[in-house]
Amino acid sequence: MPTVPAGLSGVVAIAGGTNHSLALKADGTVAAWGSNGYGQTMVPKGLTGVVAIAAGERHSLALKTDGTVIAWGSYGRSTVPAGLSSVVAIAAAAGRSLALKADGTVTGWWGDSASGEYPVTAPADLAGVIAISCGEYHSLALKADGSVVAWGDNGRVHVPSHLTNVIAIAAGAFHSLALKADGTVFAWARESDPLQNFVPAGLTGVVAISAGLNLSQALKSDGTVVALGATAPRTVHTNVVAISAAQSLALIRFPAAPIIGTTGQPLSVPYSPAVALAQFVATGLPPGLTIHPGTGFISGTSAQSGTWTATITMSNLAQTRQESQSFTITAGPSAPERTAAYTAWVAANWPSGGPDSLPGADPDLDSVINMLEYAMGNDPLIRGAPSPLVYSQDATGRLVLTLHVVKDRAAYVTYEAQFSDTLDFSEPATIAPQTVFGTPGDMIQLRFTDPQINSRHRFGRLSTTVP
Repeated sequence: MPTVPAGLSGVVAIAGGTNHSLALKADGTVAAWGSNGYGQTMVPKGLTGVVAIAAGERHSLALKTDGTVIAWGSYGRSTVPAGLSSVVAIAAAAGRSLALKADGTVTGWWGDSASGEYPVTAPADLAGVIAISCGEYHSLALKADGSVVAWGDNGRVHVPSHLTNVIAIAAGAFHSLALKADGTVFAWARESDPLQNFVPAGLTGVVAISAGLNLSQALKSDGTVVALGATAPRTVHTNVVAISAAQSLALIRFPAAPIIGTTGQPLSVPYSPAVALAQFVATGLPPGLTIHPGTGFISGTSAQSGTWTATITMSNLAQTRQESQSFTITAGPSAPERTAAYTAWVAANWPSGGPDSLPGADPDLDSVINMLEYAMGNDPLIRGAPSPLVYSQDATGRLVLTLHVVKDRAAYVTYEAQFSDTLDFSEPATIAPQTVFGTPGDMIQLRFTDPQINSRHRFGRLSTTVP
């Protein structure tokens, strides 16, 4: 059995072929490993924007954000039907491929040079399909009404007439699986014969199924995996979110740690996606917090302490997944003493107020705004004070902003860095803000590193918030 590459991370979907495996990463790229006798693990150079993957015997498929399909393997003979578009799901097994289109129709084709001994073309009148699955010799389609359609295997594959309320399907070598709305699993073989003792008695709470050549699996809502088959090994996994029986793959995603914040203090944290190239929607966030739909960054300032459990929905062209995220917002200082100190400092330098007294003003024109003059202990009316902000690069070429501040002057001041390829800084903030706390008189260093390796031009800026 192929070994998962060391260091592989950021995976959001998996697919097992006969002798090779694929992993889809959150950034829309694909990793492959295992047998490469037919080029099935040679992912096309520069392939990005992938939202779903499928693996056959000698070939591999990738569905892109634009609804097109990319194929590789089978000595380079794996091709996609000309003009195929508006695809929302793909499936592959042996030498065959299936594509589900947005209109509910299914397109099938041979993924390599194999003959058409086992028909891959879907029935002409098949419509209203919401899911597809490819087995070694037959194919399945799930319709919106919860019914299942099967074809292939020289006409020897049928669906039991009593099978209804199905929400997921999986096609194996000589058997098929159906997940019902009540969380139970039904298995059958050729001629619609039930498979006795294939599904363990009392198995419930199933949320996903996968059928392979000699092994099938069921994923339960508690994140555990049950092997199906009268003689199947009962290997136990936990925290599993996706399975692929063909190579006994299990995608493990550990529960997210609680996000902790303080009232009155800005919060900005990235949410790790469980779907490639996801769009994000959140419900139940603490008051004052929002999620960026394109990046998943949760940010804002909450004025209310307490605990919340939010639902994060991640979706792309091919799938939608939901997860829970807990938040704990603790009560922060309601009236920091340094607020009064800063007010007094402003009054001492600008008794009459005016524009020059604003935190972001620079009356001495030395490129150091009043807030930073205050933080460094400088005189805001005397030009020539050294800038506390230093630009540099780390060993990887990332831009670094370093700021030295005095805690007794900058207490409760929040600093936020932003990096961008353009001077308009249209990109969302990607660095968590830092707020100064501590013993008066301490000099501390705040360091902000650009999360991206620099392009030809990269810009950074630092913003301050006065309590």
